[in-house]
Amino acid sequence: MDKTVEWPSLRAYGLRLVVATLPDKTRCWVILGEPERLERYRLPLKALRFELAKGGFLVRREMAGLTKQLLRAVFPDMEVVRISPVAATWQVGGAPADSGREREQNAELAKALPLGYNAAGEMVYEGAVGRFLRRGDTTIREEGTTQVEFLRAPAVGGGPESEGAVAAIADGVILGIVEHGLRYEWRDVRTLAKRVWGEGADADFESLMSLQEAIEAAGVRYLAKIDNTDQAFARAVVLDEHMPVQAARSSERMALMQFSTPFPIAVAAARVLGDVKGKVIYEPTVGNGSLVATLLNAGAKVIGNELSSSRHASFVRLIEQYPGGGHEARLGDATQVRAPAADLTIANPPFGGLAQAYVREDKLKVTRLDQEIVLRTLEARKPEGLSVFLMAGDYPLKTAGRGGEVVGGSRYLFNWLSDHYVVHDVVEVDGALYRKMGAEYPIRLVVVGERRAAPERGRKDVPDQLRVLRSYDELNAWSAGLAKEVTTQRAQLVSAVVESAAAKSAASIAPSPASEEAGGELVAPAQSLSENAMQSPYRALSQLGEATTMIPRYLVGSQNEAFARVRERVPNGDVDGWVADCLEWTPEEM
Repeated sequence: MDKTVEWPSLRAYGLRLVVATLPDKTRCWVILGEPERLERYRLPLKALRFELAKGGFLVRREMAGLTKQLLRAVFPDMEVVRISPVAATWQVGGAPADSGREREQNAELAKALPLGYNAAGEMVYEGAVGRFLRRGDTTIREEGTTQVEFLRAPAVGGGPESEGAVAAIADGVILGIVEHGLRYEWRDVRTLAKRVWGEGADADFESLMSLQEAIEAAGVRYLAKIDNTDQAFARAVVLDEHMPVQAARSSERMALMQFSTPFPIAVAAARVLGDVKGKVIYEPTVGNGSLVATLLNAGAKVIGNELSSSRHASFVRLIEQYPGGGHEARLGDATQVRAPAADLTIANPPFGGLAQAYVREDKLKVTRLDQEIVLRTLEARKPEGLSVFLMAGDYPLKTAGRGGEVVGGSRYLFNWLSDHYVVHDVVEVDGALYRKMGAEYPIRLVVVGERRAAPERGRKDVPDQLRVLRSYDELNAWSAGLAKEVTTQRAQLVSAVVESAAAKSAASIAPSPASEEAGGELVAPAQSLSENAMQSPYRALSQLGEATTMIPRYLVGSQNEAFARVRERVPNGDVDGWVADCLEWTPEEM
């Protein structure tokens, strides 16, 4: 029995036609040969849907429809010979090819570069003949599918379609982190931008900014789906430790000192609000929604206001996932819009200075934007309400690097708050825990309760030296403990609140559920990350580059405390500048 088949021979042209079986088990037509010969026939073969692949050969992904007649139109001297089926096929990565050039092309075809996970959690690969993914036992190729499945998106600025595609790609980044333990650095964001938009995107500011914002927003959406606060905090730590530093910042955001809230700090701050069921929560500078993420599915109505139209759109996309909550997204300047009379407020306002001081009717004057927004929000809030604010620490130069010291305008503001409100606590968070947001700047967590029936002049409930939280374990323990303490205090103080408000608020103040009583231990976020449960990324004192070393988690607080002492001993706390001076180098040489 004749076991040969008729086959088009391109030997007269120095080429070879084969059916290639790729590592993913799919088959395609491939024409092999020297580069100059392939280039000669590249354009005529393009009409037959052959494309030049990265490996330096021509490939046609569609098996059906290629006839001898079509080939003869390009290769009139083509012969039809009888060969064995084995000779007509090419198992990529299998037996050696006929020539050195074919061996190179074989190796190129066998390569499949993993690009990242898509929103469905599928790893996308790129081989010499294009992108593909595996879905069960099936290989899915890029043709005839949506771009976003294969980590491609329309150009930035292309409207809702572009924004939706980038959001889906960012969801895949978050899945890669929490389910597969991937760790992203800024160079990985640049690489991903190039894979999404093509060459040049890794150096395009708008593309990088869009991707950076989308990854943050995807992290917020992920956290919003977690009901248990302990688990949300643990996952937030994983995200913070594995997400890239926010290196792309617009001049406007730098001028206003608009920094997003690190996820662990956001979850910890929201926990302090306690049981929010049936309450109205107002966030005057909501951004992508990180501070209210864990509150959207907790039975409260969240009203978020945002100045940036792009971040407002991101928050709209977030609350659309919770249609039963009655949540609202408002667009406007927090210093100009009318704040609602909410039960609870939470905010991380921009830290920038004011061109003109804000002066209240009682003559209190503040010169920082975050201070003005805090005062305006408290004025509109219900008297019996509760607020958690993230505010800037005093400029390190004024405190000579001593964390937690309260000076200048902060001192006057905290004194005024003590006179007019119950201040449950004020603590400082080490700036090292804020670095992922693009700035190593100390912040204060300010917890403000009921408005006093009448000012009590001369109170000083906030000390000159604040407690400094230097690790996420310390932050977690503080927020869990304070949440219980505040609930107890508010239950005891309810009779002292303005009588008209007390009757309405007493029924809503109750001890937090037992599930909220967290200690300082972190719940393991995912099985795939369990090996890192006792480790944390080393956050170097230097601002140059990104460290990749891991250290024991229990040393983080001590490390940050030691770094704070080092900053005290160098001029202006600038360690990189001090080292450069000692070495007689310029900052660029560092």
